[in-house]
Amino acid sequence: MTRVTRLFGGLLIALLAVTSAQAQTPRAAPALGGYVRDQNGKPVKGVRITVNQGSYTTQGHQDVIPLFIPNKVMGAIVFDDPSAVEEHSINEHAATTDGKGHYSFKKLPPGGYTFWASPTKRSFNDWGAIVEVKKLARSYQFPKSERVTVESGHAAVRDVVLQSRTSGVQQTHGR
Repeated sequence: MTRVTRLFGGLLIALLAVTSAQAQTPRAAPALGGYVRDQNGKPVKGVRITVNQGSYTTQGHQDVIPLFIPNKVMGAIVFDDPSAVEEHSINEHAATTDGKGHYSFKKLPPGGYTFWASPTKRSFNDWGAIVEVKKLARSYQFPKSERVTVESGHAAVRDVVLQSRTSGVQQTHGR
């Protein structure tokens, strides 16, 4: 009985030590984050920030449209388009700025990324999103893409300053 009690006590102490060590581990900072503001310092909500590690294109596309009669497949129509070109991103991630103009990517693997801001949102399911995107595109000049490096253990910061369509050139800068 004492042997079982000692074994149980040892397991309990080991379990407490592991959970205590995990509780003391500081939360990881975002791998990449920052703010999007206009030239007057006001936050810009709804800007899509996208990063990827490159892209490639493929040529040729095939669409298959199944033909159905209730509860039975009758065949399919196949469309081949050998001249269609599709672009595919490698390791792409996107975030949308909140009301404070903040965005963050919490789990980006270390490496070099292409970084850009755009007025587009992922979903166009409602009229409000379409209106917001058009308003952003009309109001601001969006910067061209640039390279950003994410290092292991270090949070990269990339702030974006959007110039209005009536003022000068846009700029981005890291801290």
